Formats: sequence, C-alpha cells, structure tokens
Amino acid sequence: MFSKTFALDNYFMHLPEYLLDAGQVLVDSGALSVSLQDEKEGYWVMPWQEEESGEAEVAIGRKNVKAYSCDCTFFKEKKLCKHVAAALILVNKNVEEKKSRLNERKKQVAEKVPRIHIKNIVQHLSEKELRSFIVEQAAKNALLAGELKAQYAHKIEIPNADDKYFLVIKNYATALAQGKLNDLKFKKLVDYLQNLVFHGEDLCSTKNYREAALIVRGLVKYLAIVVPRYRGQEWPEISNRIHQFVEKILSEDLAPTFRKDLISKLRKIYLEEPYLILDEQYNLYRQLYRFAYSQQNIIYQDLGNYLADHQEELTALKVYFALASDEKDLREMQLLVDNYGHKIGVLRSLLKGMEENQSPQYKALLGYIANGNRGTKARNWAFDRWLLVEKNTKVKCTQLVDFIAREGRIDLLSTLKSESGNRWPQYYNAVVNLIRNTGNKDLLLSVLVFNHEDQKIKDLLKSEGNTQLLLQHAPYLSSFDQEFLQQKLEDHIR
Repeated sequence: MFSKTFALDNYFMHLPEYLLDAGQVLVDSGALSVSLQDEKEGYWVMPWQEEESGEAEVAIGRKNVKAYSCDCTFFKEKKLCKHVAAALILVNKNVEEKKSRLNERKKQVAEKVPRIHIKNIVQHLSEKELRSFIVEQAAKNALLAGELKAQYAHKIEIPNADDKYFLVIKNYATALAQGKLNDLKFKKLVDYLQNLVFHGEDLCSTKNYREAALIVRGLVKYLAIVVPRYRGQEWPEISNRIHQFVEKILSEDLAPTFRKDLISKLRKIYLEEPYLILDEQYNLYRQLYRFAYSQQNIIYQDLGNYLADHQEELTALKVYFALASDEKDLREMQLLVDNYGHKIGVLRSLLKGMEENQSPQYKALLGYIANGNRGTKARNWAFDRWLLVEKNTKVKCTQLVDFIAREGRIDLLSTLKSESGNRWPQYYNAVVNLIRNTGNKDLLLSVLVFNHEDQKIKDLLKSEGNTQLLLQHAPYLSSFDQEFLQQKLEDHIR
C-alpha cells in the first residue's frame, strides 16, 4: 500500500478535482461498494469491475488516512486513481453516518433520563427552607459567603461601615488563597473584584452613591494592600478597571459635601496604605487631582512625596511630570529633567504628553534642555524639537547662531541660511566670530567651506601646520586650488 497520512474529513484537499468527480460517479452508480470492513484494524476493501476487475484498499487510523492502494494500472503509475477517490468518499460517508447514529442514540438516551432543575426546586421551597439552606451552606463555604456578602451587603445598614466592603473582599481573598495566590486563584479573585465593580456601577445607576462609595473605597484599599504583597501577578488590568469605577463615581452629580468626604477618604488610603501607581492614567493621584478642585495643590504635593519614595518608577515620574505641567510649574519640571532625564528615552516619554496637549511650557522646557547640561544627544534632540515650535524668526536665528557655535552643528547652517533670508551674511558672520573666539579651527574651516569662503580657507591653512586638518578638507581644496593643496602637502611632508 502507498503510505500517506492526512485527515479523513479533509480527503478532498489531497485529490485532484477530476479524480474526485470520477470517484463520485463510481459511488453514485454503485460500481464500488464495501466488501470487507475491519473497523478494529481500520482496514477497508472495495472491489470494482470494469474492463478488468480489482480492489481498492484503504487503511484508516482513528481520524487519519494512513495508506491506500489499488490494482488498476493508473494507480501503479500515479499512486492515485478514481477507485481510491471513490473508496475515500465511501469510507468518509460510512464514518460520518456512524457518528450521526451514535449522536442520535445519545440524544434519545438523554431525553429518557429525567432532569431536575434548580429553578424547579427553588419554586417548591418555602422562604424559611431556602434561607436555612443558604445560611447552612455559607457557613460551610467561605467563598459562597463572600459572594453573597458582595452581592447583598448593600441591603444591610451597619454602624461604622467605612471598611464594610474591604473586610468582605479581604475575607473572600483569604479563604480563596489560603496563604498562596497562584495563577488560577488570582483569576478567580479578579473575577470576584470585577463583579463587585459591576455591582457598584449598578448602584450608581440607581443613585445609591453611598453604597457605591463604600464599594469603591473597599476595592481601592484592598488593592493598595495586596498589590505590593503579590507583585508577581498581573494587577494592571483589574487595577485600571477599579480606577475607572473611581472616575465614574466622582464624575456623578454628587452632593458637594459627599464628594469632598469621598475624596478625603480616598486620599487617606494612599497616605496610610502602601498604594502603588500602576498606570499613568488610572491612578488615585491623577483622578483626585482632576476632581478635587480646592485640594489640587495638596494632591500635587502628595504625589511629589510619593515620587521621592519611588524614584525608580518611571510611571510615577510621568504622572508627576504631567501634574507639574497642569500646574504650569516650569521650575519643578526643570528639576525633574535634571534629576531623572539622564536618558533620551525618558525625556521623550516625559515631554510627549506636553507636545500632544500643546502645553505652553513645552517650548520653554525644550530650550532649557537644549541649553542645559544634559548629554549631547539630549541637547540636539531638544533643540531640533524647539526649532519646530518656535515661530519667531529672529529668536530662532539668534539661537541657531549660538547652538551651531557651541555644539558644532554644521548641519544647521542650511536651516539658519533659509530662516535668515537676506540677513544671512549678518548671522553667518556672528557664527564665524563666535567659533573664532573658541579657537576651534576645525569647526571654523567647516563653516567657511559651507559658505565657500575660498580665500579665507587658504589664509587659515597657511598659518596652520595641522596635517590632519589639511587632509580632512583636501577634497574641497582640490576643487578650487589644486596647486595650493599640492604645495601645502609638500610642506607638510618636508
């Protein structure tokens, strides 16, 4: 038999269409039928009779065709034929029919078995029986008790209810984890917290803000305590969902005194608990700053204190930098750049939001970086961005002169020439004078070459004995005075 393995139900993908059509004709005409079927061994034999007679054989595994053969001449040449195609069609048909019969029998058996539905049982229970059963089961199952409390605690008024939902969540999580929060248990905990968020949002929709506020405080407090303890878990997604709930309730039409009290109690959580910022957008500092209009400066200071204790957290830095931008605190942003902006990637990340929001401090901060003591890469990046936002041509040209002379950015000469227009000679001379005062002959030569100051180049090189400087600019010298270049090279050789 010819060995070839493929899925039986995909047999048609392994046969040419013309053979499939010819095989189907044989099946439809009854010219091929099963004469031997050994299902245990997966062996099928199908005789055929035309001008000559023979047999097609197929070997089937559990789901795959393993091998096949045929006595016809065409198969011997091509390792495939219409008889094999017909055989595969028949085998697949038989297998599918058998599956259908088995499924039908299972369905009939299932219909004969009487089913007991919970809904029917509950309908036949008295209120007393139902309550008794729930209390009994909840006493045995702490997780069930936690689910019941989360769903129905809003129906109960208790004194000193501030930690009502925090304790509900804590007890459920303790029963679930039992000392170790693995991935499976973590997923169940996240589902529980998510359901509590949904419940709180439903309470908001019915304007039960008091209970919704208790839920949100319980969620945030639990999150503040548990995240540092289990840092290996993926907290950001559920954290963002909980903080979205914070934003939802604070954006509701709350009574001013109620809103102020809720903000004060949420602030107390990040002051007293080991609260961590996990997301640049969804965190208590940013949300309370947005809604606590009279306390924005206090929350801004709180975040500064948080950053001082978490200096390695880029997310916290970005949040504080964004609030500093909102506060228009340019001096604080400059200090942040000095203290944290040692990498160009950090600088880009910090200033990205300012650029997108068209912050009025954006241009000033770019200028500060470009003229500061950051690395060359950072200064160049900042100056290039500054050029894009500065609209005053005179200011732009003045800064270009200083930056070219200070940083050696010869590539910016063309920008200066374009921006200065007919005042180019004035700005060009300013660049030359600044560079000449620094004594940087190499940079001065590059500037003279840019403006094709051939005579000044020759005068400068006449007084210079620097072979490297001569060789560096040799291609340009050869383009206007090869004799001078030859003479200088000979002088250096001597």
